[in-house]
Amino acid sequence: MVDSAGSPRKFKPTSPSWIYVVRSNDGEVWSVKGEYVYKIGDEVKIWAKCVGGSYKEGKINYTKVTEKQLLLIRCNSKQYRMVSTVVYSSTGKIIVNEPFPYSEFEDVIPDSIIEEILKTVCLKFN
Repeated sequence: MVDSAGSPRKFKPTSPSWIYVVRSNDGEVWSVKGEYVYKIGDEVKIWAKCVGGSYKEGKINYTKVTEKQLLLIRCNSKQYRMVSTVVYSSTGKIIVNEPFPYSEFEDVIPDSIIEEILKTVCLKFN
């Protein structure tokens, strides 16, 4: 929501801090934060989280990682842009912390995890 001056207002959730979205075929559980970072018009900036995945860095294979992605989602045009990603090992150590300042908006692929994230975010916050 946006106030009368056009400034974004945070959603104060009565729901859990993370909202379940989908479980992948690999068993990864995807969720989105129960409140967004900001919302202007149909564009929502929100954190998504994936628990139970794997990540390879060089010769090291990490399992049961948690990945958090900061996303910009455009509900009406069904597009998204990844702003940054942080990957944590199973012990909570940060493996990757990478911003994507120049990434472009992409169309959401049908029947994908990002489509489920978009549906959840836009239903909840748009």
